[in-house]
Order: sequence, then structure tokens, then C-alpha cells
Amino acid sequence: IEPFFLRIFLYDCRAGHRLSEEFRIDPNSDDLTAMLKIGGKNGIGKNLAEKSTLEEDGVNTLSQQILANKNVRKVMYSISKPHPDIYLIVRVDRLLSIDTSAEVYMKNDLKGVAKLQKIIQQTYSKATQDRMPFAWAARPVFQEMSGCGTKLSNKMQLYRCEGNKLGDGDLQKILVDFGRIEKSGKLTQLPAATVTMNIDFSPKASELSMRINSSFMPVRPWNAASDSLGSACFEAQSFNDFVVEPHTSFFNLLYVYPLTLKYDSQKSFNKARNIVCTVRFISASRKEDMSQVIYNRFGSPKPFVHSMRCSVQYHEQNPVFSDEVFLATN
Repeated sequence: IEPFFLRIFLYDCRAGHRLSEEFRIDPNSDDLTAMLKIGGKNGIGKNLAEKSTLEEDGVNTLSQQILANKNVRKVMYSISKPHPDIYLIVRVDRLLSIDTSAEVYMKNDLKGVAKLQKIIQQTYSKATQDRMPFAWAARPVFQEMSGCGTKLSNKMQLYRCEGNKLGDGDLQKILVDFGRIEKSGKLTQLPAATVTMNIDFSPKASELSMRINSSFMPVRPWNAASDSLGSACFEAQSFNDFVVEPHTSFFNLLYVYPLTLKYDSQKSFNKARNIVCTVRFISASRKEDMSQVIYNRFGSPKPFVHSMRCSVQYHEQNPVFSDEVFLATN
């Protein structure tokens, strides 16, 4: 019916912080993706621009085509200290529209589906195509490995995002007692809505033929066939989980996390709504105003862009953001 966009990362609810950067997945069909490109900003001539730009050399001998390939859905996490309180988090975004409550997904209503399709068609025509939080899911990663329970299903139940309770602090409060809260009914389930994540605990990383680390460096052995772009695997950057081995790695990466905005007390725009937070990287040492160092794998016509917009919370004057903006600085 409509396109969705996934963001996944690891979260340690015992320590209260993320263990990895986000990895974005585009699960949409080619038809839905084509509709987004046609309706989006600068849609005219975009296909030609994409082809010419993506064929150029990218970063560290990796082509733009590999870095911008939406079919890549494999990510590798390195965890040095596994324990049962590490969760895989999936956040689902949808296009910003007037259908904010997503009630059509809560009940079987054919008329509601037809109405939603009309709303989505109108959303396609907008230039910005902002996104809004829709649902989320979580499951412990190492529970069965620690002997704390039976093997969990790869299918994860989706829960509806409620209000502005989207920050990592709110996430920790839920995950600390996730089993009890889930059974108590305090979380609103989306009926018959799940997301499937295949988790492999194999330590044989060298068997992956096309690994790309967080600094966009190809990892040896690099055995890439010309027709195997979809088999690439990104290594997610680890946070706060390093093995103490000096002089082994150097990272020059910047992650920006907009947190909150309190806007209800100002008087200039007393009816402000649909507030957008935009992150830009401006270099004072260069002549151009903005540098294209923000990585967005689904950006167009190439994955490095000037700016990135956070998801919008409909009619919320005190929004809490949950987005990650990744800058590959030199």
C-alpha cells in the first residue's frame, strides 16, 4: 500500500546506550521506489543523473553504485562482551501524511485501505516527502546463547509509535522490563504485523566476500563479482564495546543525534506544527557553503548529501527525535 523505511541498531539496556550505529534498509518494491523518485524533489531527469553519478568512482576505490545500492541488506555487528540485555532494535518510518493514527492497520477495513491509498498518492506529489515514525520492534540478541530461554523466532512483533516517546531514554525504560510490559498490554501491537530479521551468530567473518567497514574501506579478502552488488555486507561501527588493543584502529567519524525541541512556550508561531529538524555540515575552510559528507545510502543522485532531515512528529510542538545522522569526515 505504501513505502516503509527501516533503521536497525543494537542497544544495551543494562548500560543505557547504543552499541552500534544505525543500518538502514529499504524493503520497498521497485514500483514503490519509482513512485518516490517521480514525486520527489528534483525528480525530472533524476534517472539520467543517477546513472552518470553512480558510475563515477566513490570512496576508497568503492564505487558510488555499491555505496548507494538499496538491495544490500546484510550488516555485521562485532560485540566483544555479549550478554542477555543487548537488544536488536528496528524502527519503521513511513511518509508524512494526514493519516497520523494509522488506524487502518489496526482493523480490517477495506474502505479505510482505499482511503489510505488515495492519501499516499497525494503524498507522492509533495516535493519534500518527509517521513514520520510509524512502528518499532525489539528482541534480545544473546538470550538463547546465554541459556536464558528457548530459541527466539526471527519474526519480531511491531508496536505502534506512541506520541513523542521515541528517545533512547524511553526505549531503555521499556527494555529493562520488556517481557512484563509486553504482556501487560501497555504496548500497542499492530495486528498481524511483523518484521523478520535473520540473525546469524557465525564468527567466520572472513567468509563474507564483500565487507565494507564503517569508514567505507573494502575489507580483505574482497572477492567481488561484477554482478554481485547485492551481496555486499556493511560492518556497523561499534560504540562503547571495544577490546582494549592499542594501535589497531583509527576512526574519523561523526554521529549526530538531535534530541528534543521545546517549542510550545514561544509566541511568534503559536500554531507551529510538523516541525522539521535539518542537520547540515558547513566547512569554514572551503569556499562552498556546505560539504557533501553526510552519508545517506538512499540519497539521490548519490549517497553523500549536503543535509539530512529528521522524521517529523505530526502536530507535536515538543518533538523528541530518534534519528542518527552519520558524517564521514576527512
